[in-house]
Amino acid sequence: MLFDLKKVEELGSLFYSISEVSIMLEVPIDKLTDEDSNEYKAYQKGFLNSEIELRKEILETAKTGSPNAQETINKIIKSAKTTNSRYA
Repeated sequence: MLFDLKKVEELGSLFYSISEVSIMLEVPIDKLTDEDSNEYKAYQKGFLNSEIELRKEILETAKTGSPNAQETINKIIKSAKTTNSRYA
């Protein structure tokens, strides 16, 4: 069965959970969790593209001196370093 990948991507971009997307679009949960499926890739693409935009905004706000944004960026950097060190 074919599912509307654009809709899956859109809901991912709005940070709906995989479970919520499954319910709203009647997509089997395994389609949204199988890393080889088009549904999984569409969801992740939407989620990550929105996250990119948010991180850009947070970084710009941090550069202007916002303590909250600076703290958030530091947490993001620490998390990325931890994740990246697993591959080193």
